[in-house]
This record gives sequence, structure tokens and C-alpha cells, in this order.
Amino acid sequence: MGAADDPTPPLPADPPPPLPAEPAVASVDQRPPLPPDDQPTASTSQPDGQAAEKPDAEEQLLLKEFFSEMRDVDRDNEVNRILWAFKLNPFEKLNLRFTATAEEVRKQYRKLSLMVHPDKCKHPEAANAFEILGQAQKNLLDDEKRENLWKVLKMARGEPLP
Repeated sequence: MGAADDPTPPLPADPPPPLPAEPAVASVDQRPPLPPDDQPTASTSQPDGQAAEKPDAEEQLLLKEFFSEMRDVDRDNEVNRILWAFKLNPFEKLNLRFTATAEEVRKQYRKLSLMVHPDKCKHPEAANAFEILGQAQKNLLDDEKRENLWKVLKMARGEPLP
């Protein structure tokens, strides 16, 4: 193959000219101050100057229903998280760090158990999730089981056992 067969195009002799510099942006607001009557205020008034009305009974009922549905969704999501947590890790079931104290375990168990309790949660697996939480708390508060869990965690990390 000779120089005539080379498929690469020749390089330009001169580099392209530099791009023009962008104008500097002023960091100070150049607008004149508003007259005292036009100053924005923090209030609950409507844009037309009228005071905001309290929601009527129908709106309050709709808002209450909306937020109860949101809580139901949160409860269902928590049940699913518990059911899909790694089965051998009670820390994950209770959504705790490995360094959690017994007091933190109790607090988190209380919080989650109220959220997924079968009497409050409509999810079909809520009872199962509630039992899983109870078992996870029991395992983390039992010193012997917690010590065995720590040994397994250390082996998983590749740390030497005592």
C-alpha cells in the first residue's frame, strides 16, 4: 500500500480560530426596587386579594381519604419490603444498621409493627410480615443469637474470628 491508498484525510495546516468570549453576567440585580405597595408578602390570601377560605366538609373528606390511601400504600410497600428482605438478616428485616443497639431495635420494631399490623394494614400478607418482624426483634435481642449473627457477618466480610 502506498501513500495514495491511505484512507485518512490530511490534517489542516492551521488550527481553527478561537470562539468569541461570552459576555460576563452581572451578579447584582440591576432592577429598580419595588414600590412599598408592590412588595411581596407571605400571607394566605388569594391572588385577587381575598382571604383564603377554609376547605369545606367535602374537600376535607376528600383530603382525608387521599392521605389515608397514601398511608395504605406506604403500609403495603413496607409489607413488601419486609417480605423481600434477606431471610437470614434480621437487621435488614427491621431496616436497621448492623451497629444498632437493643434500644434502637425495640424502637424500630414498635414503629414497623404498628405500620404493618394486620388490624391496620389491608395487605394480604400483613400477618406474615408482622410475624417476621417479631422474629427479627427476638433474634436481635437474644444475646446468643446476636453473637452468632455477628460471627456470620465477620466470616462474610472475611474478618478473622476470635
